Amino acid sequence: MDGVQRAHDRVAETARARPAGAARAPLGFSALARRGARRRPSANDPDFGPDDVRDLQSLAGNRAVAELHQPSVQRDGPDGGVPAGGTPTAGAPASTPGPTDAGTSPSGGVPEDPHEQLRRAFSERTPAAVGAVSDFGVATDAERLTLITIMLETVPFEAGAAGTVRRIWQAFGDRLPRVASDRSELWERCNVAGAQLPEAWLGAGAGHAAVGGGEEVGGWQYVVAGAFDYQITGDAINVTVKIAFVPDAGVTVPVSQWFGYVTSTWNHYTAVNQTDRTQKRRIEFKPVQAAGMHSVTVHAGGGRANAGEYYVGDSRAASTIPHEFGHLVGLEDEYERNAADYKRVTGEEPPAAATDTLTAAVTAGEIRAAIMQPEHLLEFHTTAVERRMGALNRVLYANHFPSYYSTPETRAVAAAYKTAYGSELSADIVAQVDQDDEVSNFRDWREGVVGIFEYTNTSIMGNSDLAVAGTPEHEHPVQPRHVRRFAELVEGFLAHGAWKPEADH
Repeated sequence: MDGVQRAHDRVAETARARPAGAARAPLGFSALARRGARRRPSANDPDFGPDDVRDLQSLAGNRAVAELHQPSVQRDGPDGGVPAGGTPTAGAPASTPGPTDAGTSPSGGVPEDPHEQLRRAFSERTPAAVGAVSDFGVATDAERLTLITIMLETVPFEAGAAGTVRRIWQAFGDRLPRVASDRSELWERCNVAGAQLPEAWLGAGAGHAAVGGGEEVGGWQYVVAGAFDYQITGDAINVTVKIAFVPDAGVTVPVSQWFGYVTSTWNHYTAVNQTDRTQKRRIEFKPVQAAGMHSVTVHAGGGRANAGEYYVGDSRAASTIPHEFGHLVGLEDEYERNAADYKRVTGEEPPAAATDTLTAAVTAGEIRAAIMQPEHLLEFHTTAVERRMGALNRVLYANHFPSYYSTPETRAVAAAYKTAYGSELSADIVAQVDQDDEVSNFRDWREGVVGIFEYTNTSIMGNSDLAVAGTPEHEHPVQPRHVRRFAELVEGFLAHGAWKPEADH
């Protein structure tokens, strides 16, 4: 080190002697001018100083000069400034190559070529060899998938192996969601093995949806609260609906039977790209018994079910359970809806009315007189409601009108009423016959009356029992509109084409 010290002293003296602002000689000039272009510098030459080293580095390259003057030059690198062939400087941590030091040579020198690391990984086929690959970006898609299968040969994953698998998946970059969708089984195997792959990496290819809102059915207000998880794979969009059944004491829930009703009714559609009909994704509904999404109380005997209450003795369970499942994925009812709601929900014009407008107008007048009976002075409101109910019942019985569901004749009466009085007949019944706590079945009674002047579809979300042979609803109670949002999820994820649901069987 004496030669280096003397060189430093000479540099200091030269700097003091050089006039302020004086320009230095062109790069490399000083060393070559003093020694000649052919002279090889020596580590023991007292005239060879740091400036000369920098000049030669510019001409010959850092690595070549370092080899020429190795005893006097310290390397800057990840080892904290360890002199070549020496010991760590004070305060600098020693570096120990290991499985996580991918990309460095065993001596801490020049990083190893990732391609060579890949070749070793395929040759050795061990988690350690795969984990030593510093950059999976140099691998092809097929090579990355093969590396994942190699990692899956040793499961469950340890922490380091799980991190390696995540790095491989991340190497797909922006294409990761699509690759994971096309290789959904491989993705799932990695998660089962402990890779803990974040669902967020799947982008729009997977997620949770909460849908629904308010609706008025038969004059009563309800709330639709749908929720589901979905994942788009290479050939399907899987829609998972979690249902936690809460049975009353002594009640056994027929889970398999009810879920069988759901899948046999709903799993009949495929999302098809209209611009390239070879591109398809099945729409698969998968109800599962699990908490965290929907809770359904289950009662013994029979009764009128809703989205939150089922009955094990329901004689119409084969259609009731699939209907209620529709609410669980966010669909509104399609029965007993006014004209505007019917068209909005179904996308169809309301069913036609009878052509006997004269009789309909007379009946509309009789109903108007019945429900608009005034409330007398000092009369209880419920008393007035009961008078209106009695008068309305007499008109309905005289015309042999059924309860709940409309007929061409009742639809004609509703149309005549709106023409004559400017309001919906169903809305006026709700306003004038609004409550009666003394009538135990008041709610069902009023719905049955209001419903006959509204509109009901014959799909699974309406009343499929009314479907006539030869109609689309008779062939498929679930209609394309009911599964349209799932085809839209596929289109949004793939970002091309125009995807629509089509019945596949």
